[in-house]
Amino acid sequence: MKSSSSSSSLSFASLFLVALFLSSCKKTTESEKTAAEEFKDLAAEVKESTVNAAKGADIPMLPLSVGDTWIYDVKVQIPEGVTADRKAVENASFERTRKFVGKVKPDVGHPECDCFEVSAPGSPTELEFIEVDDERILMRGSGVVSDTPVPPLWLDPAVLLVRAGLLGGESMPPIELTDPRSGLKVRRAIQIVGRETLEAAGRKYNTIQILMTGKDGPEGNFELRRSIWFAPHYGIIKEEKTRYINDKVVIKESMTLKALQMKIDAGK
Repeated sequence: MKSSSSSSSLSFASLFLVALFLSSCKKTTESEKTAAEEFKDLAAEVKESTVNAAKGADIPMLPLSVGDTWIYDVKVQIPEGVTADRKAVENASFERTRKFVGKVKPDVGHPECDCFEVSAPGSPTELEFIEVDDERILMRGSGVVSDTPVPPLWLDPAVLLVRAGLLGGESMPPIELTDPRSGLKVRRAIQIVGRETLEAAGRKYNTIQILMTGKDGPEGNFELRRSIWFAPHYGIIKEEKTRYINDKVVIKESMTLKALQMKIDAGK
């Protein structure tokens, strides 16, 4: 009997120790889970604080006045074998001017929206249609100035280009439409690369880098890679475009702000 009692006591003690050990493990796991949750919450708070700080500094995104003008230095490179004479073009330079002309109705079938005229030597004047408010800029489409009516390339619904508070890693709604002039399908993915300080036109700008990529054509063999550096309050500071056909580069174009004339900036 004594031996049996001793054995029972030992078994009970063993079970107690096992239960105590398991309880300790459970508490440790719960403690670790709580710490992980606290870290996640803290990271979310830090991100929200960062976004709010960036958002506050970005507003208004683009305070426009009729006559505001951006002048860009444009450089073009074309590899050998692409042009009619098959000669390479290295850093051909010209100026491109973007001027805000106010509210314009693209044609009878589309609503009035903000409009820029974009001109360059030897090229027809283009029109850029956008919607602007304090916190965001939406792309509405593009067109050309012509004696013969040409339907605009219209985005419906409008596509978000940039908004206040954007940070690197975010994706924007894609562009999907059919070009009424060529009948080609146009698809663009839009991502935010991050923030970058650029120096142009004699000053420094805090920019948001936007990357657009897409493939066009019946077989998707026309590819575009386009980077835009947009500075809140000041607009596009820099742009780089590369076009490919069947994965071969056919043209590279870079555009950097050379001069800026904004009424709101002049009043500072």
